[in-house]
Amino acid sequence: MREISLKKVIPSFLEELNPLDFHSEVWGNEISFRKGGSYLIKAASGRGKTTLLGELIGLRTDYTGDILFDGEKVFGFSHNRWAAVRSASFSTMFQDLLLFDELTPLENVRIKPMARAVSDTEVREMLGRLGIGNKANVKVRRLSFGQKQRVAFVRMLCQDADFLLMDEPVSHLDAANCEIMAAMLAERVGKDGAGVIITSIGRDLPYNYDKEIHL
Repeated sequence: MREISLKKVIPSFLEELNPLDFHSEVWGNEISFRKGGSYLIKAASGRGKTTLLGELIGLRTDYTGDILFDGEKVFGFSHNRWAAVRSASFSTMFQDLLLFDELTPLENVRIKPMARAVSDTEVREMLGRLGIGNKANVKVRRLSFGQKQRVAFVRMLCQDADFLLMDEPVSHLDAANCEIMAAMLAERVGKDGAGVIITSIGRDLPYNYDKEIHL
């Protein structure tokens, strides 16, 4: 996938609001995200950051307007088509992380089919760079939320995708770990030219963004 386009998309929770009272560079407008580009989407709480990412990967369909992948409208995609698109084109770090608490960080990364080409040694090295290499075989339920965020980040990096989506990825991390994550992300993008879409409620991943967008 080379391009994601939104044309006059308005989520259902905004339909009854006056557009003049809810100015957005995304909702109700036309905007595109291109592979190889990096985008920071900033907004206050309740403006629809998580909703937007859910719409992009087909988990939310409660909106008007059109979302297009390389010019093709996604409305009407079958479940199988969406599953194929998510596997091939998107790797997502969700705000609630969606880790398996009874598995270890290493197992959480390895459980993703697209991560099978990454060796255990590589995964351990990535966890180590983020200061949790000694937690590789500890059940995730025993980790802090900030540690879990780092596990989810590594899992996202280990899946091949055209676009990397991150929903408030550094909300519980210190500045040092934020810098390390940004460096690791830049290395990954440098290898395959993936597009990067990151949401922020105020604290941003210190990355070299091509465009800052206000939701």
